[in-house]
Amino acid sequence: MKLRVLSVGCYLAHDDIANHNFKDAPAFFDFDVVVIDPECVSELWAGQTERQKGYDVIPWDSRTGGGTSTEASMLIRRGEMSRFLSSGRLLVCILRGPDFVYVRQYYDDTPDPKEEQRWLDRYSWLPLRTTGGLASCLQGGVGTTIKLIDASSIFSPYFKAFAEQLYFECYLERKDMIERAPGVEHFHEIALTHGGTPAAFSFDCIGGHVVFLPPAKTQDRKKLAGVLLQCVLASLDTIEESSPPPWVSDYKASLPNLSQLEEQVQELNAQLEAVTEERERTLQQKMERGKYLKLLYEKGKFQLEPVVRDAFSLFEFEVSQPAEGEFDALLNAPEGSAIVEVEGKDDERIKIDKYRQLLNYVVDDAGETGTPKKGILVGNAFRFKDPKERKEWFTQSVIDAATGSHYCLLTTEVLFDLVCQVLDNPADELKQEIRKRIIATDGLFNL
Repeated sequence: MKLRVLSVGCYLAHDDIANHNFKDAPAFFDFDVVVIDPECVSELWAGQTERQKGYDVIPWDSRTGGGTSTEASMLIRRGEMSRFLSSGRLLVCILRGPDFVYVRQYYDDTPDPKEEQRWLDRYSWLPLRTTGGLASCLQGGVGTTIKLIDASSIFSPYFKAFAEQLYFECYLERKDMIERAPGVEHFHEIALTHGGTPAAFSFDCIGGHVVFLPPAKTQDRKKLAGVLLQCVLASLDTIEESSPPPWVSDYKASLPNLSQLEEQVQELNAQLEAVTEERERTLQQKMERGKYLKLLYEKGKFQLEPVVRDAFSLFEFEVSQPAEGEFDALLNAPEGSAIVEVEGKDDERIKIDKYRQLLNYVVDDAGETGTPKKGILVGNAFRFKDPKERKEWFTQSVIDAATGSHYCLLTTEVLFDLVCQVLDNPADELKQEIRKRIIATDGLFNL
């Protein structure tokens, strides 16, 4: 059978190697060998992070779930790698610095080094059951002196082929933690830095074999692929098992508890799949619920407006988003139709210019369609203050004008409260009452 090799984030120019990035790669366990450059794992949070207290942080974002989708992706990959290794297969990993990132769980969440489960790094996909994972065992440090100490290693051709191009950007500082980790056996040093710390090493992990190699500064991806494939093929005896002959099953009963252990493994695998699926569902539900918190603090086309439209959809308005440059939402329901404008302000009230913009949209639409519609202005004034401390979300001129033109003014605090009511009691009668009141309100909507 042809060996199936997957390269993740490390392009290897060879017809027998499937090249993919970390996010879109097929399931790890669908291959016999996985070669991965963890540098590509950082693409999961690239462009999302911000600096806070000296750490990279994935902001909480109810529209995307913040880092929860990244957590889910990492959890899935970890499960795939666990199944891959437990099948006795080979993982080849380039040794990179960990690149830690904190996953914020809510808007005001701040990085806490003690919250170990809230941190991700380039090795979070590796099922190494030690405190902090592999990342906690590594130490950053850059150098080019790497000495091969095991010339008999299957991967020694890699060190000979790229002797002048190898370097390290981190090294293994706490090999004792790996050696003590559950499921780890036969830790072995392959190459050392000039300071005597491992720059290349291997160990068995939950049945599979893991090899860490230093990166090489080479643009010859064909040569790199050929050398690594040569090393992999040389290790076939360690990663490919012979299929047991039919008569082997007659001897299973001679091994105490083997049948019971096989059954337990099947049950645990089923439980793991069920828990993973349940966690994904729960994360999705959390994202759907949590996004409405943005009504209280966000602004803008890509943050506040989508959540406002979702809130009106929750009340069972038919909501459509017009073309670019037009109003923010069009609502239709048996109770009536409305044009919606949304405005968020950092430290001031919603002013008359926004009302006039809404007025123009309503008048222009009536001229085009011949059907007059309600105007609704949704405002999130003083958005960084606690809503309880905010006063006069709209200027008096806006309130007077809206009352005179029969437009509805809706604060995002009130909209949030209405959302909470419907989520708590999604009865059709309540939704209908909310729609009726919004369409009937002239001026400021009050609970």
